[in-house]
Amino acid sequence: MAPEPVWTAFLAVTLGGESITVRMIIGGPAIDSAIYPVEPAPRLLERPAKRREEATDR
Repeated sequence: MAPEPVWTAFLAVTLGGESITVRMIIGGPAIDSAIYPVEPAPRLLERPAKRREEATDR
């Protein structure tokens, strides 16, 4: 799940009493921008294989 680090930082600030730092402000979007493009890749690679399996089952 891509937003886990952001939620962790959010909960640390709201419930844990952590202070918001420049690292959090820059790091959250940096992590998201690195994870979101990569996360759907395994699902995109699985789809053609599933289609081939479904076609052979018929």
